[in-house]
Formats: sequence, structure tokens, C-alpha cells
Amino acid sequence: MNLRSLPSVPIFQKGALPGISAVYFLTDSDYTPLYIGEASCLKYRWSGHPKKQRAAKMGADRIIWVKIRPERRIKIERWLIQMYQPPINTMGTPRDRRLSAYRRGPQPKPPTP
Repeated sequence: MNLRSLPSVPIFQKGALPGISAVYFLTDSDYTPLYIGEASCLKYRWSGHPKKQRAAKMGADRIIWVKIRPERRIKIERWLIQMYQPPINTMGTPRDRRLSAYRRGPQPKPPTP
């Protein structure tokens, strides 16, 4: 997926976000995903997002999104988290880790030596 080709805005321009169902990425200046989330209304979700400050401290500077049908958001978010393994989805409080593990789904078992 070419993140550079998707719609985006600077991280603190929340007023420019559309009110759509979406899966979104917080990326650094190199478009490396630091966090992946889903929202029924992207504009509303980002206005009070609890990980906004952590993302900014890690260098997040853009919000990139993909408009997704509501019934597909969580499944696509899980798949993207497994694919990109963004650091903010996998760190933090024990609750954050449980939520990240839930959203990622079952983890593949390492190969047997």
C-alpha cells in the first residue's frame, strides 16, 4: 500500500479531517506508520484521541486515511496492524497491550527450531 498516495493532513489540523468511516495511519515524515486505528467518524475520533501526544513525541506528523465501509473497519485495521507492526499499537500500559493483542488477533506461532 502506497501511503503517500492516500489523503492526509498534518497531525494537528483536526478540523481538516473528513467525517467518514475510515482506517487511519499516524506516520512520521518518512511515511512510516507509528499507529493504525479505525473510526466510525474520523473527525470526531481524532478530536479527543488519547494517543495523540504520544504519537507527536514519537515523531508523528501526518494522519493518512482510507475510507472503509463501517462493517469492514475492524477487520482491515487488524490486518494492517499485523502487516505494519506500528510501535504505538504494541507499546504502553497493560491495557494498551491487551487491546493491541485483541485488535491484532491471534499471533502466529514462531517456527519450531
